[in-house]
Amino acid sequence: MEHHHRSSQKQKNRPFKGRTSKKANEGGRVEGGPAGKKKAAGLSRADRRNQIKLSRKSKWEAQMATVRGSGGLPPPPRNIALVAMTPGADVGSARFALLSRCRAVAGDFAAPGPVTADIGQERQRMTIYSPERELSSVLDTIMVADIVCFVVAAGETVDGVGEQCRAVAQEQGLPTVLSIVQNLESLPEAARAVEKKKWQSWTLGCFGNTTRCATLGSTESEALGLLRTLTTIKITRPQARDDRPYMLVCKSEIAEENGETGTCTLKLQGYVRGRPLSVNQLVHLPGTGTFQLKQIDGPADMCPLMGGSRGGTS
Repeated sequence: MEHHHRSSQKQKNRPFKGRTSKKANEGGRVEGGPAGKKKAAGLSRADRRNQIKLSRKSKWEAQMATVRGSGGLPPPPRNIALVAMTPGADVGSARFALLSRCRAVAGDFAAPGPVTADIGQERQRMTIYSPERELSSVLDTIMVADIVCFVVAAGETVDGVGEQCRAVAQEQGLPTVLSIVQNLESLPEAARAVEKKKWQSWTLGCFGNTTRCATLGSTESEALGLLRTLTTIKITRPQARDDRPYMLVCKSEIAEENGETGTCTLKLQGYVRGRPLSVNQLVHLPGTGTFQLKQIDGPADMCPLMGGSRGGTS
């Protein structure tokens, strides 16, 4: 015969002691959700809606101030890099087509080097860089560019130099990417759609479905459409750029020189990007070293927003 003995020690679970345990034990209502989601005491439903609306509006205004520029000032020019991916891609003609349709250009856009222009749309300016088809030049330009335009010629394919520049640039980190197909009108009309679809597939396969593929020919409508795209396209930069302030130097000169100590005062002029720059910070000059700032001035804009018709120089 089997005998079952009741244990003299019974297990007693300790009740959970939380914020809601008292109400749960008393059978009262338990409010769920985090503490930050509690209703504000003394506010009606309309007041709470108005409070959420004002908070959302203030966040939107802060975001727009960051995009458009702080203190009513226009944002710095967008740095646009025109990189030739095929041997027949003409970066010079693409640059001329864009700058000749701008409202005002600071300097001679036929001269080599970067050129800043007032686009004339949405209070935007751009600085165009056209590096040589050489790896180091392309990487240095893409490192500071906001938009990289890979220029290809219709009827050609990307050669070894272009593929090397693309692969290494992707490893370095790319900002917003845009593909430009040139001389599409030189092909027969039946082959234009096939050629454009080929470059669209290449763009999507290399850079993802967030990139665009535009055409640029001899017509003014294509140039104006490309300018509109460069103005309204969303800028996505590598995170390392937005974590600290940096500046692309447009002008430099030695203001003071001390022959006894062998030191000098270097004056640099340009647009500060990224985070705000403080005079108490140390600045690094590539290839030179790290130095202390003496002062920060606010000179006149090197390429102010101007009125008037498109085209011309100033």
